[in-house]
Amino acid sequence: MANFNERLKQLRLASGLTQQGLADELGISASAIGMYEQGRREPDRATLMLMSNYFGVSTDFILGTEGSCDVKDMLDNIRNQIKDAHGLMFNGKPLDVDADKLFDAMYVAASVMFEKESKENSNEAKNLKDD
Repeated sequence: MANFNERLKQLRLASGLTQQGLADELGISASAIGMYEQGRREPDRATLMLMSNYFGVSTDFILGTEGSCDVKDMLDNIRNQIKDAHGLMFNGKPLDVDADKLFDAMYVAASVMFEKESKENSNEAKNLKDD
């Protein structure tokens, strides 16, 4: 299980941010981000909450005390279940759709949702920083 410094780096990289970029978003120094990621320092409660709100994750998740579940992995499992199933129905009607096409639609929907949520979280974090 990832610990705080690894989890913070994963979240930052997944958001496409440099240490300086994240520092700017959170209103703290880039050196603080670097020290957090190196495990040489831990954030205070207020900074931890700011990070949690910015990334849209729980404090338990960012601290590494809560496991993560990758949506893509879940979708892959669903695709395999759909491929292996026979006589699938949707709202009582036979589902005559290629499992890969159904998976692709779910993957696109999850990607769009994630991008929208990331933008909303970014805007919320900026508003918190401005207050």
